[in-house]
Amino acid sequence: TDSADTAQAVTDSAAAATAYATGVRSYNGAIGVDEDGNPVQSVLELAAKHGKATGLVTTSQVTDATPAAFGAHVKDRGEQSLIAKQFLESSKPQVILGGGEDRWLPPGTPGAFPDTPAEDPKEKSSGTEGNLIEKAKKLGYAYVTDTAGLKATTSDKILGLFANEEMFQQNPEGKGDVYNPTVSLSAMTSKAISTLSRDKDGFFLMVEEEGIDEMAHKSNAAMVAKAGKNLDSAVGVAKRYAKAHGDTLVIVVADHETGSL
Repeated sequence: TDSADTAQAVTDSAAAATAYATGVRSYNGAIGVDEDGNPVQSVLELAAKHGKATGLVTTSQVTDATPAAFGAHVKDRGEQSLIAKQFLESSKPQVILGGGEDRWLPPGTPGAFPDTPAEDPKEKSSGTEGNLIEKAKKLGYAYVTDTAGLKATTSDKILGLFANEEMFQQNPEGKGDVYNPTVSLSAMTSKAISTLSRDKDGFFLMVEEEGIDEMAHKSNAAMVAKAGKNLDSAVGVAKRYAKAHGDTLVIVVADHETGSL
């Protein structure tokens, strides 16, 4: 997953995820594109071409670098609203679960989560591609914003956004650091698997625990461990499914160093 960006000593999430998703090394910030900015096919897109259901699950924004590299192609990881639009119009994962409602709504449209919340006043709707939540609904996605909604939906297509941005607060230890996703990674993973596994042709699912990465950026060892424990729970969900379905492959990897912890 080593970045092809010779000016950067540390590989970022975008280059690392692009390497995992496509088999192509690229520059830091690249989302599903090669060094020249040309789109390269991802394993999620390949799975969809073979008729398989696909899904993306994360405790970060669903349009953040790691999930984005599996379902979008942009030259700059910052283009998160465009990434969301590409999910809906191009790669079309049936299940999209995580944070980042702010990137799906235009400024002044707070949605299910209030703009400028006390825990992080910088969080507010900042989408550039119109109201993509309404677009998703028109395309047949059930939109859910909490655990109850996620449990209740029986739709084959689910868009679940459970926070303005990440599903936690990233800070140094004891300085406003909070890891308490309103919907656990294991719950999102379980729902994604139960939904996608209805497809007789099988499914591809990418699951990310972003808290490990984000807390490591702040050298926050306690929260790295807490997020790691939650990743372990989600892996347990996948392994139990795989044990009961022998044609299932589970791969667990880390993608890159953060340059801190």
